[in-house]
Amino acid sequence: MRIGCLFILLLCISSQNLFGAVLSIGNNASFTTSGNATYTGLTMGNSASLTVLSGHTLTINGSATSNNGLGITVQTGGTLIITGCLTGNNNFNLNIAGDITLGCIDVDNNGSLTVQGTGSVSVTGNIITGQNTTINVALNGELTVGGNVTIGTGTSSVAVNGTFHIEGQYSGPVPTSSSGNGNMDDLDQTFLPVLLPIVLKEMHIECTSNERTVSWTTASEFNTSHFSVLSSEDGIDWDVLGSVQAAGYSDTEVQYDYTINASRVNYMQVVQFDKNGVFAELGILSAFCQSTESFEISTYPNPSSENFFVSLKGIEAVHSEISLVQVTDSYGRVLITKNVELTDGSSIIPIEVNNLNKGIYTVVISNNSGLYESCSHIVN
Repeated sequence: MRIGCLFILLLCISSQNLFGAVLSIGNNASFTTSGNATYTGLTMGNSASLTVLSGHTLTINGSATSNNGLGITVQTGGTLIITGCLTGNNNFNLNIAGDITLGCIDVDNNGSLTVQGTGSVSVTGNIITGQNTTINVALNGELTVGGNVTIGTGTSSVAVNGTFHIEGQYSGPVPTSSSGNGNMDDLDQTFLPVLLPIVLKEMHIECTSNERTVSWTTASEFNTSHFSVLSSEDGIDWDVLGSVQAAGYSDTEVQYDYTINASRVNYMQVVQFDKNGVFAELGILSAFCQSTESFEISTYPNPSSENFFVSLKGIEAVHSEISLVQVTDSYGRVLITKNVELTDGSSIIPIEVNNLNKGIYTVVISNNSGLYESCSHIVN
């Protein structure tokens, strides 16, 4: 009889380990591990957060789902295992300094995945994200994906100073490496050190009373697929107007243009895609072509190693208007965008350059009165 009772007790304990409960974190709630634990699933409400402390292992034998505001932190020395997929809505934030293993990641817009220090993220399946996604793999960090990686457009960015290896194919923004030590590759090509698919020679807008034509010239192209042409009323929200087939491979100049009706178009931009789905913004241009009062634009200190200022003089005719200030690199990619209000005839605009490498950049200012001017700035 005692042996039977003991057997039943052991069976209960074993069943508890095998068929544990779902870890449920409600809206605006947080959960911090107190030791090793195993659950059959994970559900997180709006603005819910999960923290895995150093030395703890949290295992989810199933899928993890979240509403808006997903927040997961894994500290150095901590481990999170999710055998199924992690799915979530907008505003997700994954901050990994320890180790995390997932079946796949499928999340919506406006989120970030950061791999800190010696953190390691291993995804056996695919990573799919919406627009305005930031992926940052820090020096000595590692992100490994067994399937494909698809990153949405918008303000999405991928910064790799550690290692980002993809067994499948990558589709997303052109990756960057501020340290120059980043490595990123997929099934078809190596992205870092980055080999840009085009060398842009120039880009401009021509005006008539009813039409706007954006024209651009490439000095060379490698593996290019097409160009998307976009328009905007405010320089923030963009609509895709159409596409232009690219040359693919060329070591000579190729000229392109795209014409649209001028109605409700204040800004235009061109986005280049290569044959693997990687894209790069070539720059934003003002679609206003009215004559304007002459003015001057300059930067100081120039060169600079830290933040600098943009000085505008002689712009009395356009005071009290919102203007778009952008900093682009030598390839025409927009790196910094900010809206400012010009309040008098001499305006000073601060520019933060925390993420800019050494090099020559172009500062551009434009607004809906036809104001458009640019100057060069050196970061040393």
